[in-house]
Amino acid sequence: MKNATYVEAARRVSHRWWRYLLGLVILLFAWLVVGTVASLLVAIAIGGQEGFAAFRQADYSTLGSVGSFLVIMAGFPCFLGGTLLSVSLPWR
Repeated sequence: MKNATYVEAARRVSHRWWRYLLGLVILLFAWLVVGTVASLLVAIAIGGQEGFAAFRQADYSTLGSVGSFLVIMAGFPCFLGGTLLSVSLPWR
């Protein structure tokens, strides 16, 4: 394969509007839905019934500093996974 210029490489890629919209939907779903479920599961695993109540009220102080950090950060790997999926899937 010959060395292509930047413009030639950009012309070979499919860049239609629905691909960007699909990427945004995948990213938001992974972050807001899957990330929220992950945070809820971590809150229940750490605090049990109190963790569920803390999650419903968005008051993580009952879980302690490390527990509240883990609950808040549980959605971040889901966000990263959604970013990877939204970058790779629509352009296959």
